[in-house]
Amino acid sequence: MKEKIYGEAMEDKWNYYTTKDGDTWDKISYLLYKNSKFIHYLNLWNEEYSEYFIFPAGIVLKYKQINMKNSNVPPWRR
Repeated sequence: MKEKIYGEAMEDKWNYYTTKDGDTWDKISYLLYKNSKFIHYLNLWNEEYSEYFIFPAGIVLKYKQINMKNSNVPPWRR
């Protein structure tokens, strides 16, 4: 059975990532969170860039730190 991983923003402070030529949403998600499944957060926080699949260099994306959770683990063990 695959583990379902989800997260929630840990703080209200924005962090910033400047894209490199050829970056994709999943690659950026993996670089920032060590998990490529958090693309939806990046898209939500950067809607103005949602038309990009492959980024050119120099676009500044905002993101927040995410507290990752595993839904298969009981709450008292998280």
